Amino acid sequence: MDTFVSSAINALIEGGIDGYVVGGAVRDRLLGQEPDDLDIAVSADSSAAAYAVSNSTGGRLIVLDPVRGHYRVNRPLDVDSGPGWIDVALMQGEIAPDLARRDFTINAMAIALPNWADELDPQHLIDPLGGQEDLRKGTLRVSSFEVLEADPVRCVRAARFAAQFELSVDHDTREMIKGAAQLVPGASPERVRDEIYGIFAADNAYLGVRVLDETGVLSAVMPEIDRARGVSQPPNHHYWDVFEHLMHTVENIDQILGDFTELDADHPVLEIPRTADFPDYFGEEVGDGQTRATLLKLTSLLHDIGKPETKTITEAGKTQFLGHGELGSEIATEILTRLRCSNSVIRHVGSMINSHLRPGQISLDRTEPSRRAVYRYWRDMGTVARDTVYLSFADYLAARGPRIITSDWQAFCGVAGVILGRAFEEPRDSKASLLLNGNQIQRQFGLKLGPEIGILLKLLSEAEALGRVETQEEAVNMLRGEIARDKSERGSRR
Repeated sequence: MDTFVSSAINALIEGGIDGYVVGGAVRDRLLGQEPDDLDIAVSADSSAAAYAVSNSTGGRLIVLDPVRGHYRVNRPLDVDSGPGWIDVALMQGEIAPDLARRDFTINAMAIALPNWADELDPQHLIDPLGGQEDLRKGTLRVSSFEVLEADPVRCVRAARFAAQFELSVDHDTREMIKGAAQLVPGASPERVRDEIYGIFAADNAYLGVRVLDETGVLSAVMPEIDRARGVSQPPNHHYWDVFEHLMHTVENIDQILGDFTELDADHPVLEIPRTADFPDYFGEEVGDGQTRATLLKLTSLLHDIGKPETKTITEAGKTQFLGHGELGSEIATEILTRLRCSNSVIRHVGSMINSHLRPGQISLDRTEPSRRAVYRYWRDMGTVARDTVYLSFADYLAARGPRIITSDWQAFCGVAGVILGRAFEEPRDSKASLLLNGNQIQRQFGLKLGPEIGILLKLLSEAEALGRVETQEEAVNMLRGEIARDKSERGSRR
């Protein structure tokens, strides 16, 4: 047992405080995992118990809810192992009825403090609702309908647990969640958001999203997505309607970001290029403590949410969704704003949705894209350039479904591979020319301050990045030609 936990438990035992380790920590131990945090329920004076834990461990004490007797002690900065924090709360009566008021049976288990050890002895497990057996069977079962009514966020949490632990939600629990789903919009949006993030952070986010949908929670949290149900798409390019396409895009992102070694040898995902830094890149945090991987999965669910309102059919019978990326970005912004997501997350997701078609459009005939086209892609897409390419992989696979044509898919991956490969070629300067700055251009050509200088700087920056100019003389000659061409064009329009 790590020193943070052992010091805390010893302090409580020596102080004569009766208590139990409860909930998720017990569940995680039974699953063979180390808990991220520890919940301790004490029979009396949780304030004194929390101070005892803080004093013995050197951890910082935080008062979460003094009325209900709920305190938190964060792990000291100089301790590099163990759970991130220990929560101390006042037990509601005896331990058995206290556990019965918890959300799911797998969280309604406890171990008395003296019996908490690295290896749990099953005979010490307090399990009034059969949580251990549910874990063994891979079943998620709610404690009662009342716990959902008391805290509707638990309806979303059910989907997170299903995804995180790959559990099957039992029939009665599904029905109870359906009955409480309409209460979720009235719950704390921040808490709902965090559970949503947890679903997309899981390896099997698709399973969690399916649970959200089948229990009515997805419609309650994101009613805008209901418009996508039954919206047909051109059968020559799409296997599913818009809603199912969104769901299967999440499934494909799970596989793309997952363990390739678990896929069949002929699985199309194996054609997708991945660089050595792939795990580190998608492990980078963007906002709200969420990684690129988590937000890519969230984006995959929303990327075509603008299609229903932009669907038109031409006189020739062609189905179009013109502008669905831009509208989808606006709709996603409304959803994420309602969930109190940070501006950085909203910008990140919105940018991908707005431009999710660009990787596929960079070379429609699937020939190798030009260096200039790839350069402009990276210049315009900025921090979501690589993420959007991987979204396009999942989008393509979800569009074709089981009707995928191997040669077409390989050609698509080839173009995307060129785009990704160019990401690591260092342009000489992506912001401004290294050969001439704005003042030098102004003096060289006798120009007035204004937008024309900015346009010339952009042209020069691109030419340098593409290797077309390498000296100041070449830069001056190129810009002189651009200025002369512009004057000629203006003259011809008079």
